[in-house]
Formats: sequence, C-alpha cells, structure tokens
Amino acid sequence: MTPSEKPIFPLCNHCGTPSSSSIKIKACTVCYTCGYCSRDCQRKAWATHKTSCRRQATASTSTSSASSSPNTCNSVNTTVHASNDDVVRLEVQSGSGEWCDAGPINMINDVGSLNLSANSNTSNSSSETKQPQRRTKDLSTSAQKYLQNTKYKYRHSSDGIDTNLLILLHGAGDTHEPYDKLAIQMALPQTATLAISARNVALPLNLGYAWFEEMDGIGNPLASSDERRLGSLSRAVGWLEHLLCLLTGLKDDKNAATDDRMIWVPERVFLLGFSAGACLAMELCRSWRYNGRLALGGVICVAGGIKTQSLARSTNTNESLKATSNEATDVLVIAGSNDETFSPQLASKSRELYVPSSKVQVHVERGKGHSMIGSRSEMTVVMEFLSKRMVKQMTSMENMTSIH
Repeated sequence: MTPSEKPIFPLCNHCGTPSSSSIKIKACTVCYTCGYCSRDCQRKAWATHKTSCRRQATASTSTSSASSSPNTCNSVNTTVHASNDDVVRLEVQSGSGEWCDAGPINMINDVGSLNLSANSNTSNSSSETKQPQRRTKDLSTSAQKYLQNTKYKYRHSSDGIDTNLLILLHGAGDTHEPYDKLAIQMALPQTATLAISARNVALPLNLGYAWFEEMDGIGNPLASSDERRLGSLSRAVGWLEHLLCLLTGLKDDKNAATDDRMIWVPERVFLLGFSAGACLAMELCRSWRYNGRLALGGVICVAGGIKTQSLARSTNTNESLKATSNEATDVLVIAGSNDETFSPQLASKSRELYVPSSKVQVHVERGKGHSMIGSRSEMTVVMEFLSKRMVKQMTSMENMTSIH
C-alpha cells in the first residue's frame, strides 16, 4: 500500500479511542495496516506491533519497487515515530543524492543482529536484486599524519557503511587494544571505530602513559586544581580537538583542514572514555562548544568526568558558554556506587559543572567499583543513549518512491 492509498481507521490500535472531528487516527507509515490517535500510543504499541509491521513491509516491498523512480526522494511521514525513545533515525538517499528520514529501527533489540539485506529493494523478475552498497570511509591523510606517532586502531563498520564514528579513549596506564576489542563486541550498526592510545604523558614508576598529568613524581595523585594537571589537561584537549577538526573537515586555531572528503559531520561523531579518558572527552565537549563548533553526536563517560570549573587556558569558559548560540553535546556519565575514585557525588558534580547541566545524564550502577563497562545493565544504558542519537542510512531502500 502506498501513501496515496492510506486507509481510514475508526479506532486507535492501542487505546481504542474512536476517530472524530477533533481526533484523527493516523496510519502507521511503515505498513499502513493500523492507526494511532497520538505519538504516545504509537510509541507504546511499537514493541508488539514491530514484528508484524516489518513482516508486512518486507512482503509489500516487491509490489511497490517496480514503480520506483531514481530521481525522486522518498516521501515518508516520520512524525508518528518522532517520540519513540528506542529508535535510531533512518535516512534514505534519493537519486539526486539528498538524504531523507525514513522511519524507525529499534537499536536496542536489533544491535548485533541487524540484517540490512532483509530490507533490500526487490524488483520484478526481469530486474536484478540490488544489494546494499558499501560506504566505507578511510581516515584522511591529514588525520593519519597527525596520528603517526600514536598507537591506534581504526576499523570500518562490519556492515560496510561508515555513517557514524565512535572514538574510544582509555584510562591512565592502559592502551587502545582492549577498547578496540570492546568496539568489536558492541558491533554498532553503520559505525566506524577509532581506539587511540595516549602518548602525552609518561606515568611514574613505568606505569604506562596517560592523557594528562594526574600524579606527582612518586605516584601520589595531584589535586584537581593543580596547575600541572590543568595545564597538561588543556594541552591534551587541544590535541584531541585538533584531531576532531581533521576528522570533521573543520578548521581549528591551528588553521588545519582535511585534504580530502573522508570526513564525518560533527553530529555523527561519538566519544567513549574511561576514567582519565572520560575526563578528557567531557572537557573536549566544553572546549568544542566554547570555540563555536556544532555539537557532537554524544559522549559517554565511564568512571570519570570534569572536576573543575574551567581549564587553565580558558578562565571564563562557563560564562562564555552561556552566551553562545551553539547547542552543547549530550553526555552520559556512568558511575559506580562503590567507586571510591569517581564516586556518584563526583558524577553529580561533573553534571553541575557542565553548561547546561540538563545535557548530562548520570547513571549510577549498583555494586560497581572503578571499572569499565562490565554488566548487561550498563551496556543497555549505553545502547539506549546511542540509539537516540545515532544516524542510520537505509541504503537498501535507495531509489524507491515509497516506503512500506
């Protein structure tokens, strides 16, 4: 069934509210087999409706695709799905190259098992079946040159479509390798990953490397306001910010730009950091906005976050942020109830120090100490955070004039 053939439904499929002059029952724009009186009813019904909805959509794809036009953008009403908190945004590319939103997909249930080929465009018997195109992105030569003295691992998305980019930052004394393995286990759809090792500061007693100074020469922790800590943290933020400018094709205060088109827009770049890596990631968000740049897709801070009002290089950061028109990056902070290094109280303080604090979500994991993500409940929180923000391109639905 096509949008021009939308049926009229007398009752809401969820709550049973009848159609009237003041209440319009809107059809599900994926399958057109049921209708809802509100976005809230559609969202509540999605958990039970999605199976039959997708089955109906797959069954009807071959009927509609024969009349598709490669130069027409898909006409899809997405307002009914706008408040579904468990779905990622889908995009469909038209023959002209423009991207249009095209309905929901449940990332929490489908991550790791998503099969794009199940939604492939099937034409009549005289046409060949179109397969999803690989859309990988290589790091630009500028980014590779910038990282040449740094150990890192960059991986394409397992589905061959690098729509999003997830950057992983380890804690003090660790390396990028376990975080690269974590990225593989997460198996995020259409997401390339970049795990980076710190090279900024050598820890005392041969304990490895850190992003910034956190200890004195004999291994005692520095105070959060110590000038050595703030100065080295500021330099680390500058280093990471310059890398992000290369990855997003922006110019920073060093007037550097990428030398090719292998870039991501800021809203499709995500960071995940642990402990000191989490502090660096959250500080980066503050500096990124202070310098007038568009918000990143999101940042996940595990057992770490910002600890001071401002960095040494920018004493009026928070005051300046209040005046900027740019949106701040959304941040998820995960703290353990038994963490003595980064307690739930410090997590709340990080939230208060961020401007605006409403952009920070704090999750306290019961029984957790100072450790990386280690439970299903934590990973669920992470996936829910990402599912609301990551963009997904439905390449298997390209060149279709209607989506069913």
